[in-house]
Amino acid sequence: EMIRRFVGIGVLGVGTVSMYVSQLHESDGYKRSLMMWTELGPVIGHYRLVEFKHKVLNPSQKDRDKDWQALHEKYSDQVLETIRKLKGFYVKIGQVLAARPDTLPRIYIDKLRTLEDAVPYHSAEYVKETIKRSYNVTDASEIFSEWDPIPLGSASIGQVHRAKLRSTGEEVAVKVQYPDVEPLFRSDIGSSRTFCKFMAPEQLLIFDEIEKQFLTEFDYRLEAQHLFTTHQNLIQFRSEAVVPKPHMDLCRKDVLVMEYLKGEKLVDRIRKVAKKMAAREGKSFEEFEKEIVEKWEKEGPPPPYKGPGPTVIEIYRKTLRTLQFIGNVFVFSYNTLMLFTPSKKMNYYDFSLDVNPAKIIDTLMRVHGHEIFVDGYFNGDPHAGNFLILDDDRIGLIDYGQVKKLTREERHDICRLYIAIKKQDKAKMMELARKWNYKSKKFDESVLYNMIIFTLDRDGKDVTGGLNVQQFMDAMYAKDPWESVSSLIIMPVRVAFLLRGVALLLSHPVSCASYWTPLAEKVLRDEGQTY
Repeated sequence: EMIRRFVGIGVLGVGTVSMYVSQLHESDGYKRSLMMWTELGPVIGHYRLVEFKHKVLNPSQKDRDKDWQALHEKYSDQVLETIRKLKGFYVKIGQVLAARPDTLPRIYIDKLRTLEDAVPYHSAEYVKETIKRSYNVTDASEIFSEWDPIPLGSASIGQVHRAKLRSTGEEVAVKVQYPDVEPLFRSDIGSSRTFCKFMAPEQLLIFDEIEKQFLTEFDYRLEAQHLFTTHQNLIQFRSEAVVPKPHMDLCRKDVLVMEYLKGEKLVDRIRKVAKKMAAREGKSFEEFEKEIVEKWEKEGPPPPYKGPGPTVIEIYRKTLRTLQFIGNVFVFSYNTLMLFTPSKKMNYYDFSLDVNPAKIIDTLMRVHGHEIFVDGYFNGDPHAGNFLILDDDRIGLIDYGQVKKLTREERHDICRLYIAIKKQDKAKMMELARKWNYKSKKFDESVLYNMIIFTLDRDGKDVTGGLNVQQFMDAMYAKDPWESVSSLIIMPVRVAFLLRGVALLLSHPVSCASYWTPLAEKVLRDEGQTY
């Protein structure tokens, strides 16, 4: 298998070089493809070669760790610099990989997290050209009476600005796509798929479905419809979570106008809380985070949380807030009396909880469970950057560019799968896998069972044996390479995986089956279906 990969890479490399030479002046896509292969190909090849060496020589764990660390230190900066040069789709992939702390070795996670600020935003004048073209107006002020030149966020495809509608004075968020970005992304995705086919074939099934969903993001009219439908579907959760309502009459292929949600990104709030916790322990944020990640690397991701629930934590949180207020009233009074002796002033108390992790995860799990099992209409990209903590403590759900739709039968089968996971009914899992055309070299049921639990249910050393995500995937693929499976299961896998990543960031790991099985059972019962 290793020889096949390297021979394939060599042949493909020659082909890529030939295409590049012949079309050097005609396509940026070929230039970018060549850069990816020549700069990232040898890196992956070196890792695979060391992996092969370990299989043959079977060195001690200490020597294995030493080999891996040497590779990480040698290549992590190179990988980051290549992604920064390529920008676009590759930055998005890097950001996705950094979304979970257990996907890659710590040194890579640290490097890739810098990509969150790697996409510089364009000037207001630049994006307003798209607005003028989309609405066929001579000036953007004909549509928007106010426009904040500093975007709320910028990404590989476009950027979002806060504005006011001239017609109503309503404050809105306006998402504007960059010109000519779609052809470049399509080219990058094609190159990345070929790269994945030879370098990481165990990821190919997932990549194909994500590619299909990702390519729908370039028509903001589709995302507007996704937002509208989901906003209506989740109306029962409006006291806990909200999806911005789009202004359908103002949405165009390259411009999306929606309700403005005032709040802070969940990832930013998590960092603030972590920095405060680190300060209380007399550590820097980097030291605090390093200890946690090193513990995970040594012991594997923690098992599902079994502590106090969201209600108990919320009572505790409000109690702390009250005690802090009372204490600070005393501090204020004392400091006022000691006005002329500043050296004796007291510091204000700050021991409140800025977030209720149990409540956030509980809300996210229930909302996304409803989307999948009840509506069959769900966001396939629920990473931490797509959630806001609003000023009223509700959760804002943004970025519905990748929505997956399930038929009634598909919903029911997903329900049956989660019930089977909870019951540890391996026979039912195998039955559903065959129905979904799962094929592998040997149809090793132990590999399939482990992959189902890992991808759809939970993390933990009992599942992965302490391996990180890529190591575990490599181990399972080496034991029984998978070849195909129905695309309908890929996006539910991604949702479960990303939500668990958010839970890990909040130090509140979950079991998806524990959360979703009661709902799955209710859906089957209410719709007259059997397990």
